[in-house]
Amino acid sequence: MGINIPGTVSEAENQAILSAANKYPRQWVAQKMFQSKLFHKMHLCVGAFVVDGKFAGFYGRMSAHLKIDTDASDVPVLVKNEEKESEK
Repeated sequence: MGINIPGTVSEAENQAILSAANKYPRQWVAQKMFQSKLFHKMHLCVGAFVVDGKFAGFYGRMSAHLKIDTDASDVPVLVKNEEKESEK
């Protein structure tokens, strides 16, 4: 099924998603809604990968729409290593 963000899906899609989530709750996750800030008319999302409960890296996505779904583009996420910087 899909991603359900209030105001970004039709009522029919909303009902289909809610029905699927109720029927198969272990296949769904809930995330607290946050307000994205536009960057050059794009919505950005940065998230963390977790494998077996342990941090495994970051990912980035961007979209012209509020809902960041399969139509969104991947973006690189660069992290500055402060430890290495202080060794210079």
